[in-house]
Amino acid sequence: MVTLKDIAKRCGVTTATVSNIINGKTKASPETTEKVMAVVKELGYRPNVIAQGLRGTRTHTIGVIVEDITLFNAPKIIVSFMGHCEELGYRAIIENMRFYVRQGEGWTDESRLQYRKAVSEAIDKLKSIKVDGIVYVACHSREIDYLPDDPDFPAVMVYAYPTAKCIPRIVLDDDKCSYEMVKYLISKGHERIGIIAGGNDNMHTQKRIVSYQKALFESGLPFNPDMIYHDKWDRKCGYDGAKKLVSKGVTAIYCLNDEMAGGAYDYLREKGIKVPDDVSVVGHDNRDMASFLYPGLTTIDLPLYHMGWAAAGKIISIIEGKSRMDGKLEVCNCRMIERESVKARK
Repeated sequence: MVTLKDIAKRCGVTTATVSNIINGKTKASPETTEKVMAVVKELGYRPNVIAQGLRGTRTHTIGVIVEDITLFNAPKIIVSFMGHCEELGYRAIIENMRFYVRQGEGWTDESRLQYRKAVSEAIDKLKSIKVDGIVYVACHSREIDYLPDDPDFPAVMVYAYPTAKCIPRIVLDDDKCSYEMVKYLISKGHERIGIIAGGNDNMHTQKRIVSYQKALFESGLPFNPDMIYHDKWDRKCGYDGAKKLVSKGVTAIYCLNDEMAGGAYDYLREKGIKVPDDVSVVGHDNRDMASFLYPGLTTIDLPLYHMGWAAAGKIISIIEGKSRMDGKLEVCNCRMIERESVKARK
């Protein structure tokens, strides 16, 4: 690895002169500056930003703790976050905890202790290399108590709610988008609307079902708990849920993620039930598969790129002293993507 000493020896100057020229802090002659920069380019010298940070007060580096980069929402958030950081002169270091790969969806008391320990170790590792701040990217909404109540570093949480009241959080507007989806189905003449959902202890499930109830109530339609099917957030759940709901006489099914909508399509196609002629189906998340299903799935698009962009702006604003750790909540709006999976009933 090329060092400042190598460059200084080649140019016949001191290492201090080389350092000052590279950092724009020198009064060296134009000839010396040009000579040093030519050698820097020739040898391919790259400054060690971590070492610089250890000597200085800021590394222009942000640590990102992501629960699991394989989950559908994480890549878009992180790509956008890193892009905005680069625009603002910062770098990002990613700590992928791989919780869902290792643990799946089942959280035991023991696994929660392991989780807390792993997050604490990740924070210590990032602090040891002098990151200027830490962003935590969750993979589903819930309250998270794995960050310090009074952190001694700038922090922002994305996609979930920290119990530490001072940490700003950037979350989805689960309530509004689900309400608007159900109102959309009602506007198309559907009154028997079934729901396929994840576990009823999940925050996404809870918020979306409350919005479903609200939309029904405002439209003068009765709420029937038998029109809701709960299981895992997977394709099999969609298949089994569609089987149950079709037997209840639904005319429309709202799947709380697109993977479950794919399972609903599987069941309906197997039974010769046409989408949307016989039963309308809508989803949530606007994953890539939503546009590949036939007919194309009407669904809710999540503002994942915006969330990552907003997180970068927020953490850098705190780092640079332009805003405070005030626990502010930023709710990001979703939008409906209308495709061909809904038919109006006469």
